[in-house]
Amino acid sequence: MAGRRRSIQFVFPALIVALVLASSAVTTWAAREAIVGALYREVGGQLLADARRVAATIAEGVPGIHARARLLAGASPSAEILLAAGDGSTPAAQARFVGDTARAPVDSGRTRLQLLDTLGALVIEHRFREGTPAPRWAAERAQSRALSRDSVAVSPILPRGERAAFEVAAPVRLASDGRFLGWVVESRLIEGRGAAAIRQLVGVPTLLIGAIGDGVWTDLGAIVEPPPVTSVLDSVVPFADGARGTGIGAMARIAGTSWNVWVESPRADVLAPAAAFTARMAQTAALVALLTALFAWLYTRWLTRRIGRLTTAIEQAPFVPDAAEPGPHGGADEIGRLERAYHALVQRITDQQKVEAEVVQAQKLEAVGRLAGGLAHDFNNVLTVVTNYGELVQGGLEPGTEAHRDAQEVLNAAQRASVLTRQLLAFSRGQVVQPRRLDLNAVIEGAERMLVRLIPSQVEFATELDPALEPVEADRGQLEQVLVNLALNAVDAMPHGGRLLFRTTMASLDRSAEDSSSVATPFVQLMVRDSGVGMPREVVSHIFEPFYSTKAPGKGTGLGLASVHGIVTQMGGRIHVYSEPGRGTTFKLFFPVAVGPAEPNSGSSVLAPTARATGLVLLVEDDPDTREATRRVLRHHGYSVATFDSGAALLARLATDDRGVGVVLTDVMMPGMTGFDLAKRVAERWPQIPVILMSGYADIDLRTTHAAEFPYVILEKPFSSAKLFEAIAGAIASGRQDGGDTPGGG
Repeated sequence: MAGRRRSIQFVFPALIVALVLASSAVTTWAAREAIVGALYREVGGQLLADARRVAATIAEGVPGIHARARLLAGASPSAEILLAAGDGSTPAAQARFVGDTARAPVDSGRTRLQLLDTLGALVIEHRFREGTPAPRWAAERAQSRALSRDSVAVSPILPRGERAAFEVAAPVRLASDGRFLGWVVESRLIEGRGAAAIRQLVGVPTLLIGAIGDGVWTDLGAIVEPPPVTSVLDSVVPFADGARGTGIGAMARIAGTSWNVWVESPRADVLAPAAAFTARMAQTAALVALLTALFAWLYTRWLTRRIGRLTTAIEQAPFVPDAAEPGPHGGADEIGRLERAYHALVQRITDQQKVEAEVVQAQKLEAVGRLAGGLAHDFNNVLTVVTNYGELVQGGLEPGTEAHRDAQEVLNAAQRASVLTRQLLAFSRGQVVQPRRLDLNAVIEGAERMLVRLIPSQVEFATELDPALEPVEADRGQLEQVLVNLALNAVDAMPHGGRLLFRTTMASLDRSAEDSSSVATPFVQLMVRDSGVGMPREVVSHIFEPFYSTKAPGKGTGLGLASVHGIVTQMGGRIHVYSEPGRGTTFKLFFPVAVGPAEPNSGSSVLAPTARATGLVLLVEDDPDTREATRRVLRHHGYSVATFDSGAALLARLATDDRGVGVVLTDVMMPGMTGFDLAKRVAERWPQIPVILMSGYADIDLRTTHAAEFPYVILEKPFSSAKLFEAIAGAIASGRQDGGDTPGGG
């Protein structure tokens, strides 16, 4: 279940839905803010217009209030008398004042009439309603000399219990000379009879009237809380946390009074369209998110199925093991699985390319090796001729003479040339070897004394040998040649001294590139590491090619590492090189593990002769020069020789007459019938006749043939007469020890 939750089929739709919802939320918020701003501007403008309209409507009645107050002040002669005399305490005076004012227009809102003298003192008062004491705004203003003596004054909204009221003060002057006598003050209740009509006119639920900083505020019916903002006129003001909550309002002045009109609208009413828009957008976003999720799920389902098929195809590809296992690449979803499979495939392709490059290199070296082997074979025949004729010539010269010394130089040159041909044969894997089960540690310890003499004193030589090392199947001479060549190569890389290390250990290698299996095979590893100058990559890629050398002319033949590569490859092993400029070089040689314990050192594979022997030698050699030179040497030393140019000719001779034959001496590489085939035919029919195989180049793999079971003596070309006679004597002696018939027997 957890794996399905991590699947792209579910994660991707969820991400898309989240993205759609987030985008919708941001878009809705931005649109709502724009709508709110527009609503505030629109409603605010409407409220300001309504406030001004109400103010203008109320202001239209103010002149009537002023006219009525002036009429009251001038319609009562008794008021002039009372104010002039200052006597208003008698009932007769009050009756005359009331009678005079009764002729003025009245309405139900009037609650009281007062007559004040010039100092604001009450002269006479008539109440039309009893109850809560009326306000004393006019009297207090007159006493503080703040009440106008020239025009009608209208008070702010004043409290009269729970009702709102106001006073209108009109100055009274003597008719004859206009002398100021006092004020007539009318007190009126705000009945609110027109409040409903005004609200209907402007269409707002809240309408207040009052003065800024003075008196109280009313809704035209009762005293109410003042507006939340009273300092701004003729503008739109948003407010919060007012007595009636949060909203927006506007204020306008009522002309002819100190009153202002305040109209407001609650925030919920103002933002009702925005709330409706947000609700519709939320529904639309939910629907879009649902449709998007469905589409994304269908699309990702189609996509993940394709990815799954692709991933499965990669995982099931050959040599892509454990591609779906968790690793350093990818997550737990389909993309992660595909990524891991892809990296496994890339790794496999990279490894395969490396193997292919190695195969190409090996094929190139194989082709060059075959060419080198063929050349070495022909050259060994030439060197055999030179060596044998040189010995014949030297044997006829007086020792110590200049001619004798010249002949020796010819033989020395032939010997040096034979060393080169042996290296070529080692590179081409054309040497005839007789492998044994050897302890590599013992071979290194045995060669250490020779290596110490070859390595200069400024180079530290060290060995680290694993005592648990398993044996290898190899030719001791070839192993010693590998050790010497690697040591000399390392010494050349350390002209100013350094450290050379030989280390042996067991290792396991994957041979999947060779046998289509991934089973690790045990190998014996020999590591040769130096601290020398190192090599760049382009040099490393050519070091096993014959005659390739970075040394100065005359300092090397370019065959040392080529012969090492040939010997290791001939044994079925591998060789790896790691080198960087300035960081030394490391050679790692891997030898297959041999079956069985290591054999003790039995010395040379060629049996030493016990005595000089004579007899008939049957010589088989396809090269006429080599055949003639060998015949001359044998006859010169007393042997009877019969020569043949092919194995078929020899078999025909033996079939007719096999008497007196001491040994068969045959070349290995011949057209038609090889020397090995000829030796087998002779052993099958004439087992009493020993056979010696001459080899300048043997393209036959003897690694599977144990040296102790190999019945033939090997004579490598080029050979001297001493080695030839030693081989013949040893072969004849070996035949006698094995109980064979005496030479010449039938």
